Amino acid sequence: MASKLSLDFHLYDKASFDQFAAEKGEDNARQLYRAKKILHRVMKEELTPLQLEYMTRFYFGKETMTQIAQDRGINKSSVSRVIRNGRERIYRVLKYLDLRN
Repeated sequence: MASKLSLDFHLYDKASFDQFAAEKGEDNARQLYRAKKILHRVMKEELTPLQLEYMTRFYFGKETMTQIAQDRGINKSSVSRVIRNGRERIYRVLKYLDLRN
């Protein structure tokens, strides 16, 4: 079974990503740029405003779920649920993306 990279990096099945890169002859910097561009677009177009806010703060702003919850005056479990649902939505969208084209 192919290993998954974390959301912090690519969200791609590593084996598929490596195969795509080999076929395209792209170096790592180019691959990373393309992966970030795709991730940014999917997050912007597919997430709810709340999912986008929490995921941006958690993954890119390096805030903890506890910090986000305290700032919003809600339970940590609510933040966790919103982030989990956003991550699942991203995975559902990206699994249909054919990286070979």
